[in-house]
Amino acid sequence: MTMKLAKFRLKVLTIMGIASSPILSCFGKPAPEAEGLLYYSGLTDRGWQIHRFDLVTGNVSQLTDSIGDKRSPHIVRTSGDLLFRDANGRISRLDGGGERLLSETLPNCSSFFFLPTSQDIFFTRLATGNPQRQFIWKQKLGEDKFYLVYRPSNGSVRQIVLSSDGGWIVGTWLANMGEERIFKVKKDGSEFEFLTPPNRIAAYPAWSPDGKKVYFSYEVSKNNFDIWMVDTRSKELNPVYESKMESELAPALDDAGTFLYCEQRGDGLPAILRVSIENQSATKLALPHAAREPIWGVKR
Repeated sequence: MTMKLAKFRLKVLTIMGIASSPILSCFGKPAPEAEGLLYYSGLTDRGWQIHRFDLVTGNVSQLTDSIGDKRSPHIVRTSGDLLFRDANGRISRLDGGGERLLSETLPNCSSFFFLPTSQDIFFTRLATGNPQRQFIWKQKLGEDKFYLVYRPSNGSVRQIVLSSDGGWIVGTWLANMGEERIFKVKKDGSEFEFLTPPNRIAAYPAWSPDGKKVYFSYEVSKNNFDIWMVDTRSKELNPVYESKMESELAPALDDAGTFLYCEQRGDGLPAILRVSIENQSATKLALPHAAREPIWGVKR
């Protein structure tokens, strides 16, 4: 291939949003007003893999490549390591040495969070002898045993997220298929309190940067979810972003609390939206594939 032809081919691939890098780099639409890195699960021919989107350059990089779905990306701020959950509920770490299990003895989990200051892994898993219920557990990194943190008197715990100071857990409590509520509880399992009303479905909680609010997906009509916010003290509820036809799920905020990123589902494949919290305007990120479960990375 001549140099002139090679340059022409690269230009065409760039315009199409495709690049010839082995880690699947391409260029989407940059977001100059928001600087940072966004991590998410993107659909590939090897299942859902973890990707990174640079909001300054628009560059997309595929970070995992082993066969099987990767879910729930999580960045350890102190080390920059990427954690994720595979289809079997095992938690893995991606660092300079590649993909490896975070713990050889950690049981299958459906949700998790790692607290680097104490080296504790908080997670939800099915209760022994009761496959219909999930509780909150924790395991210290490097140890074999895991311990019960919180067991509700009835119902089941699903998603969990720790506050930035590591003091509180917010999660979702599932009573039945028509009721799922956001709750908060201290990381030692004390002071449990509901934040959303009964007989509604609220899911995918995410802390605000100041730790005073929780953003979540709220079912406003049958199978239609919008992004709402609840004050953790007053329990005041307010809508953040509402759409008429699609559902917005799994919100994630930037460090400044200026923009919210969420998964949008409709008739087609899922995509990721960037929402201005101030004026509720939204734009869809120009990604080269279906995308879901965004999380905010380390700010530049």
